Amino acid sequence: FVCPVCGHKVEVDYGFLYHQMEGHYMIYYVGQEDVEQTKETLASAKSDDFLSKFAEGYTYRIVISKQQLLDKLNIFDSGYDDRIVEIMKLLVLLQHYEENAVQNVDEMFYHKNKDGSDGFVLFSNRAYICDVTVSNELYEILAEHYLPVLGESNAEYIIDQEWARNVPLFRRHSLLRSST
Repeated sequence: FVCPVCGHKVEVDYGFLYHQMEGHYMIYYVGQEDVEQTKETLASAKSDDFLSKFAEGYTYRIVISKQQLLDKLNIFDSGYDDRIVEIMKLLVLLQHYEENAVQNVDEMFYHKNKDGSDGFVLFSNRAYICDVTVSNELYEILAEHYLPVLGESNAEYIIDQEWARNVPLFRRHSLLRSST
């Protein structure tokens, strides 16, 4: 926003719904304080007969940062299930910690490399650490193993590293336990 009087510029950050009709997904970008209300709104809409028919086959997600929104868009635009990609991120994280025990990773984002391979960008304290490329077969292997046991992709609205840490394979691993 630019003040018409003094010309001072300030970034205005407000929530919105990103709706991708072709991909059948909706991503709600909200502030942390609005997450619970957004979950309730989605649950209510799912129980409404008319709205549930409109939204059949859609995937819904809630994100609280622009980086998370872009990450979800990259994942869905690649035709991937974000739950599998979050599991992939944990495998990359485990490898990173084995090789770089002192370097903490705060954030990790998915991207498709120019050659078509899957990649992740790792950050610590908002500073770039490195890019990691993984085999495209990793997604297929994980999807084959986990999709049958994970169930409907729309059962939960927040799919992130915290969610992935609670997938049975990772629940026991001490490096991946939540700090909360």
